[in-house]
Amino acid sequence: MINFQQIIEKSVKGVLMQGCRSLAPGSKDICAYRGINGSKCAIGHLIDDQYYDPSFEGQNIYNMSVQRAVSKSLLGTGDTLPRKLSNLLIYLQSAHDSSTDMEDFLHLVEMNLKMHNLSNLEQIEITW
Repeated sequence: MINFQQIIEKSVKGVLMQGCRSLAPGSKDICAYRGINGSKCAIGHLIDDQYYDPSFEGQNIYNMSVQRAVSKSLLGTGDTLPRKLSNLLIYLQSAHDSSTDMEDFLHLVEMNLKMHNLSNLEQIEITW
């Protein structure tokens, strides 16, 4: 079973390592689970390729199909996500979709996590 620290690390490191937000082809501001040049959004990094479906695009983490794909990828089930995990994913998606660059993304993630007492990014080794 994956824990919150591992989820945050996988998501945040994935976005930081690619060095950009994941955007839909031809867009400068529409985020995508799977974007141009193989990029992935904060939630996209948590969805295994075998569970990804192009119909997810344009949907947020509240969408049940997206939640089932995340659940299968992280928890090994298609069950409804626990509320605390669902909230964490909302904060990660919001930070990705609202950020202007990688520094802003990291700041928004840290702000959301601290505000909701979910984690401390200082405990995660993040280099970029």
